[in-house]
Amino acid sequence: MTDLHIKVLGQPQVTLHNKAVTGFGTAKTEALFYFLAVTGQPQTREVLADLFWGEMDEGKAKRNLTKSLSTLRKLVDPFLEIERQSVAFKSDASVQLDTKLFQTHIESDDKNAQLNVLKRAIDLYQGDFLDGIYVKDSLPFEEWMLNQREHYRELMLDGLENLVTQYIHQGDYDNGITYANRLLELDPWRESAHRQMMTMLARNGQRNAALAQYETCRQLLDEEFGVEPTAETTALYKRLKTADAPPPHNLPPQSDAFIGRETELQQLVADLENNSCRMLTLVGPGGVGKTRLALQGATRFTDPKNLTGVTNFQGGIYLIALAGLVEDDTLGKPAGYAELLISTITNTLQMTASGSTSPLNALITQLQKAGPTLLVLDNFEYFIEEAHLLDRLLQQAPNLKLLVTSRERLNLRQEWVLELTGLTYPSTDALGSTTTNPEKYSAVALFMERARQVRGDYALGDDELPDVIKICRLVDGTPLALELAASLRRLSTCAEIAAGIEANLDFLSSSLRNLPVRHRSLRAMFEHSWSLLQPEEQDGLRRLSVFRGGFQQEAAKDVADAARPVLASLIDKSLLRHSPSGRYHIHELLRQYAAEKLAQNPPEQEATFNRHSRYYATFLQQRGGEYQEAEHTKVLSELSAEADNIRAGWQHAIGSEQNATVADINQYWYLGRFEQAAGLYHKSLAALRAPSPTWDRGLDLHQQGFLAYQQGDYSTAHRRLTESLSVLAAAGDPLYAARSNVLLGMVAYSRGEWDEATRLLSQSHKDLEALGESRYRGYALSTLGLTLHATGQ
Repeated sequence: MTDLHIKVLGQPQVTLHNKAVTGFGTAKTEALFYFLAVTGQPQTREVLADLFWGEMDEGKAKRNLTKSLSTLRKLVDPFLEIERQSVAFKSDASVQLDTKLFQTHIESDDKNAQLNVLKRAIDLYQGDFLDGIYVKDSLPFEEWMLNQREHYRELMLDGLENLVTQYIHQGDYDNGITYANRLLELDPWRESAHRQMMTMLARNGQRNAALAQYETCRQLLDEEFGVEPTAETTALYKRLKTADAPPPHNLPPQSDAFIGRETELQQLVADLENNSCRMLTLVGPGGVGKTRLALQGATRFTDPKNLTGVTNFQGGIYLIALAGLVEDDTLGKPAGYAELLISTITNTLQMTASGSTSPLNALITQLQKAGPTLLVLDNFEYFIEEAHLLDRLLQQAPNLKLLVTSRERLNLRQEWVLELTGLTYPSTDALGSTTTNPEKYSAVALFMERARQVRGDYALGDDELPDVIKICRLVDGTPLALELAASLRRLSTCAEIAAGIEANLDFLSSSLRNLPVRHRSLRAMFEHSWSLLQPEEQDGLRRLSVFRGGFQQEAAKDVADAARPVLASLIDKSLLRHSPSGRYHIHELLRQYAAEKLAQNPPEQEATFNRHSRYYATFLQQRGGEYQEAEHTKVLSELSAEADNIRAGWQHAIGSEQNATVADINQYWYLGRFEQAAGLYHKSLAALRAPSPTWDRGLDLHQQGFLAYQQGDYSTAHRRLTESLSVLAAAGDPLYAARSNVLLGMVAYSRGEWDEATRLLSQSHKDLEALGESRYRGYALSTLGLTLHATGQ
């Protein structure tokens, strides 16, 4: 609980336990308190005396300081540390200082909560720093106070401008105008604020007020500085005067609701309004909603309310649909694609070229003559090799901006990138907290909206929510997959849909006639992406399908022969994701598709799975050594990340009778999945059809005995461990033979067989000591101690 509140932004105020603190006595004593609180650092008495009583001799100044400190001690003693040489203010959880909160909120980098955080900061600013405070004959303090006042005032002005920008991006012009007025009250000559106000007034249907705002700005600058508004402000004014009609465009009307992507839409609009951004590429896998977002963003600039921003496309906004041009792959030459791209743009813009001019030069000439123009190039992945043409257009047509959708980056110098992934959905852990409002997650909301299209009476019940979340998770929030899944709700339950997706890649499909062929099923979508890959990329993706739950770069190279350039290319083409932790991830449904491709080449499939099993066997051996060297936390974290790969490698090793690989799974115990491990060990022993005195089999028996012991199955544990002793002895492995003896002693202790336990544990401890082993020797000593205690020794 906060006990002391200190307010210094505006007229200062101090409250302790909700009661006003008064009685400072003198202005210097009160100012001393604020100085100590705001600086938050220990101050020497010499500095404080000079700060407030510098005009006096040293002795008198220090006596005045002592008197002021005595007054402060009576008022707020628990919050001061007054020492012989220094004084400090104790700022902890029981103190709330408005400047500290203000600066924290203003400088917050939480993009998701930025608007609310900025509002809280601005609400804290009730006026200039220490407004109304004057301390006579204290010039050093006066200078410090003025510096602080300027500092917090600048933070306030920047915070207000950022807040207004946020409101503009959200289209909330009423609130934006309110805060812009406050900004201009504090700084009437801030041209950027006048431009913001002009933009919002015009978009709010108050064009005359927007024009009047320019005149206000012009008069203020002339009266105060004798200058005219900048070219940027004047250009905006001219656009306002001429922006009567929306720009020409060919954007198709959207028949369905736009769900989710609010943050991405704001970013798209902001980027296109940024003069520095000439080309914005929306990058993401097929079906993620790139086209829908691009159209939604471009349509914003056709709305009369939005015609007065920094960017105004009076030259036109044109959708250039590229997907249907080459889906039949009939054009085999790069030159053909280049000509097709230019002619498609030219035809869409209804331009004509003269016979003596090349189509590209004619297009450039027309774009140079046109006003600001936005081209929306949809599905540009077909024309990646022709990206250099866009570079030339941008260089020679300064009024041109490009909004591109593509499954891979264009890698041009001018390119700004907005990456799209799936829509949001709740985790399984959050299930209980989502039942009241599950549709706040955009993936759930989209599924519900599309399900209502096929079943108008559909309402999401609590019993179906887990299945809907499972559907969202299985398709990773991909909009196309969610729409395909929702279309099945007419005849199937959500549980049946989830099970179908899990079992069969071909389950999600649609017969809608107005869907592109490549979007009528997940398989068609994946086939389309596959066809755009180079052979080495197809090879890499195919072999990467053996991984489960992600993988590291080293594993990709060793198992799939996928080097860094291949991984980078697959990321650029939205087929892999690279997390901040360094792991690579492939969407599970895409992994299933790639696994089918791998299965078409059985020798390659077998070789890749064998490398995968051996890689994780080696991985376990290495981590086991680190674990024994007390790197427990690190090892457990790495094992947890690779659990799915370890399990998959183990299962393949069992099926292909790779006994040495199976044996290395002992480190898997540390994940604590004993029940799962026991089941796989039963399979591994069954796979070893003919018992033989080999080290592999002995270690298998030892490990199964350990697992049985962990599960309390002491009879099975005793049987397996006894057998492992004879096999390991025949194999000449005294280390694991001694370890088996330790486990047999632990089994005997658990069964109350004290004498047997004492004998086995004592002998195995000696054997392990001679071998220099520490971990199992620790097990032996601790269990031996328990045995002796149980027998009164």
